[in-house]
Amino acid sequence: MVHQRNLPLLVDEAHGAHFAFHPELPPSALSLGADVAVQSTHKTLGAMTQAAMLHLQGSRVDPDRLAQSLRSLQSSSASNLLLVSLDAARHQIALQGQTLLTQTLQLAHQAQQLCEIPGITVFKAPEPWRGDRTRLTINVKQLGLSGFAADEVLHEQLGVTAELPTLQNLTFVLTIGTRPADIDQLVQAFIQLAQNPAQTDLSYSHSELPPAQTILSPRDAFYAPTETVALEKAINRISAELICPYPPGIPLLLPGETISAASLDYLQQIHSLNSLIALEGISDRSLRTLRVIQETGKKK
Repeated sequence: MVHQRNLPLLVDEAHGAHFAFHPELPPSALSLGADVAVQSTHKTLGAMTQAAMLHLQGSRVDPDRLAQSLRSLQSSSASNLLLVSLDAARHQIALQGQTLLTQTLQLAHQAQQLCEIPGITVFKAPEPWRGDRTRLTINVKQLGLSGFAADEVLHEQLGVTAELPTLQNLTFVLTIGTRPADIDQLVQAFIQLAQNPAQTDLSYSHSELPPAQTILSPRDAFYAPTETVALEKAINRISAELICPYPPGIPLLLPGETISAASLDYLQQIHSLNSLIALEGISDRSLRTLRVIQETGKKK
C-alpha cells in the first residue's frame, strides 16, 4: 500500500534478526519488501547488548541522506567492542544459522510439555507462518496470579527469568544460546508454580480502562503552564506527564489527556508492585502528587 504511493516502508524489526536464517520462521521484513529495517542483533543473535543493525534496500531511501541523518544522532566515537561483536554475530549466523536455529526450534517443541500443566495456557499462533516459535507466551490467569507475581516467584525462587511479564502472561525467548537444561528448568518451574500458586500474595486485577479523552495535543500540553496537585485532586484534570508502566511500555497517561479515576486506580495498583514494574516519566516517585495542566485563569 505504501509503495503504491511511492512511500518508503520502515520497519522496527527489533526481535526479528533471526527470521531470515530458517525456513520455519516468519519471513523477514526485507524479504517482504521493506525499504529499511532495524534489527536488535543483541536480542536474538550473538552480538553484545546495545548492538544493532540498520538494513537498507531499493531506491526509495537515499543512502547518503540516511547516512547524514545517522551522523546527526550517533556518536563519533563508535564502540569497537560492539562493532566486533556485530561482525562475529553476522559471521556465526551466516555460516551456522540454519543449524543453530533448527536446534532452537527443537527446544521450542520440547517446551510444549508446558501445555500439559494444569492451570496455564501456552499461546499458539493461528497459522504456523504467522508465529515465531522461539517465543513462548504463557497465560497464568487460571492460577489466580498476575504475570508480574508469577514472574517474581519464577525469578526469585525457581531460577527462571521471563523476557516480558504482563498482566496475565509471561513471554520467554529461546535463542541459539538456549540449552536443553534451560527448557527442563522452565518446565519444572511451572510445575512447581502450578502446584503451589498461593506462594505469593502479589495478585493484581483491574477493570477495563475507559478510552482516553484527549483535550490538548501532546505538543500544546508540553508547552502549557502546569501545576502539581495531590493525587486525589488529579481526577478529571488534564495530565501534563507522560506516565508509562514498563513492562509493557505502553503509556497509561499522555500529556493532554484527561485523568480518570480508573486510570489513577490502575496507577496505584502498579505502584504497589514496587520493583516489578517501573513507572517511567512520572515526576513524583512516591505517587502522592501528579503534574497537571494549569486551569485557565488560574495563576500558578
